[in-house]
Amino acid sequence: MNGNNWVNVETQSVNTPAGVKTYKQVIKHVYDKGHQIASHTYSHKELGGLSAAEVKSEMTKLDKIFKSVIGKSPLYMRPPSGSYDDNTLAALGNLGYKVILWDIDSNDWRYKDISSLSNEQANYKSVIDKDSKKNPHGHIALQHDVHKKTVTKLVPWVISYVKSKKNYKFVSVAECLGQSKTSAYKSSK
Repeated sequence: MNGNNWVNVETQSVNTPAGVKTYKQVIKHVYDKGHQIASHTYSHKELGGLSAAEVKSEMTKLDKIFKSVIGKSPLYMRPPSGSYDDNTLAALGNLGYKVILWDIDSNDWRYKDISSLSNEQANYKSVIDKDSKKNPHGHIALQHDVHKKTVTKLVPWVISYVKSKKNYKFVSVAECLGQSKTSAYKSSK
């Protein structure tokens, strides 16, 4: 890939059941607009330490919902809190998932002051400012759309900040990982 790639303006939607049940129309709309959808477990359980059967249950419950909404299953998934172990990876692999993690954590859930973005901005800058030419594969950032400040203030700042840097562009997770955008979903069996 040429240059650096960024994920998340295309919105990598990682979903939990509350969001899926409440926002099926939103998920369908986001998907129809061309954004990549990924999985995140049914009940937001941390996967590290769960049995293979528990991991399978978490993923297949949510998978059924995705199939009913968009007609296909996401290939990529992000474990809640980034929690996984060898058993988790084996179980997810057996289910056909590719695990994605992040290298920039906004820690937006941690900072309660809604008037300031200084902490979140520092988290981005600490990676980007020292790495604008060293990482040809790009970055995957973690932020949470359940926090109003993230949606209304942080994301617009990130978009502006990243666009001001040379060699960066926004892409889907699949594209950031060197795959085609159409490869973001499992093949139908």
